[in-house]
Amino acid sequence: GGRLVLITSFLGVVPLPGLATYTATKAALEGWAAAARMENIVPVSTVVDGFIRTGLTDTDGHYHKPGWPYKRSVGPGGLQQTWMDAFDTQLDEHTGAVGRAIADRYPRHRYVVGWDATLTMGACWLFPRWLTHLFINGLYDHFG
Repeated sequence: GGRLVLITSFLGVVPLPGLATYTATKAALEGWAAAARMENIVPVSTVVDGFIRTGLTDTDGHYHKPGWPYKRSVGPGGLQQTWMDAFDTQLDEHTGAVGRAIADRYPRHRYVVGWDATLTMGACWLFPRWLTHLFINGLYDHFG
């Protein structure tokens, strides 16, 4: 008996413009995990991350590349940069959640990491999905 821990993102639930491929892969992992749990294939937990400062989220490095098409969401003053400055999930929070997902005797289905992911996922649980999308896209329009 083993267990599977998948790393996903709140963007797999509430997408942002300019991140379609990333969003699609994370949404696919969330969907597969839910189906695997229903079918009792293997115990599955997901770790839902917020923005973590890595090479992928290095907005300054991407923003200054010639022809970078997503300046509105990731450039200086863009939603991703503003979001990361406000919340900035630390890598040790992520690794701690992965460790708990592996070691917990009774693991949860989902471990949410970071204030940004917690707020977004909480909104998804409390409000209709269309309202959450409206709110997140409103933030995007405001900061974009």
